[in-house]
Amino acid sequence: MQKADFVNVRVFAFSFSVENKEYIDGGDDGYITYKDLWEYNPVTDRWTQKADFAGGGRENQASFTIGSKAYLGTGEGEFNIKKKDFWEYDPSLNLWNQRADFGGLARRNAFGFSIGGFAYIGLGRIDSSIEYINDLWEYDPTADQWAKKTDYPGNGNAFLAGFAISGKQYVGTGLDGNNSTVEKDFWQYNPDSSTFIEEITTNISLSVFPNPLTTSAVISFSLYNYSKVSIDQFESSGKKIRTLLKKELQNGKQQILLNRENLIAGIYLLQLKLAQQQGGIKEETIVKKIIIE
Repeated sequence: MQKADFVNVRVFAFSFSVENKEYIDGGDDGYITYKDLWEYNPVTDRWTQKADFAGGGRENQASFTIGSKAYLGTGEGEFNIKKKDFWEYDPSLNLWNQRADFGGLARRNAFGFSIGGFAYIGLGRIDSSIEYINDLWEYDPTADQWAKKTDYPGNGNAFLAGFAISGKQYVGTGLDGNNSTVEKDFWQYNPDSSTFIEEITTNISLSVFPNPLTTSAVISFSLYNYSKVSIDQFESSGKKIRTLLKKELQNGKQQILLNRENLIAGIYLLQLKLAQQQGGIKEETIVKKIIIE
């Protein structure tokens, strides 16, 4: 279902979600590097302009939320100047506050995420001499301080995809800018130990139809062996909402019904976990994005 158009055309904008509202800021239309901030209300299907980003025109910036506030930093300003400033936005006050500068070098195309009240920024393009980098930094919003963490060991260093589930961050794919190759490796990051573990690609297929859904959908998957299976549903932020299935199942094609119930429109994640007995216990996980309209 198509929704209200955004206010104008642009690329390299950044976005975040706070308390069931969506926000888009910055970006570039080929002539102007924007600094305007817009709030989208999915209930009224309307865009409302909010306070301009206080850091000036910006594109390719990292953004994430912690609690009821959004945080944005790094990116590229006018005249291709790379940035390391860092800002907090409070939607309840419609107010920007500058926080401690990002701990690493100024950059664009950084990857940002938040887990357990802390935020993380890393990777991205530095400049024409250093090119792309694989560092990772942790931000403590209470102390307003940055700390260097373990470097990302994956191949990609820009345009990565990722999401958080159950206190762990999953990240991978992307571009290896130093070698001009597109990557597919995928990793789990544990913030407690600051370690990365490579995720093995699973042979299990998981489908949801219809997707997007309005009232209900059918979740389908196949098992090659007798397995312990769990399916959990999460908000896009990684907060667990409910367990849809947790039982032992025989091999073969499986289907369960996903009911919307009282969930609001938005993006959600389904996590399917299997434990199979094959010369030792083999565990596999697959995650699927679903959209509720």
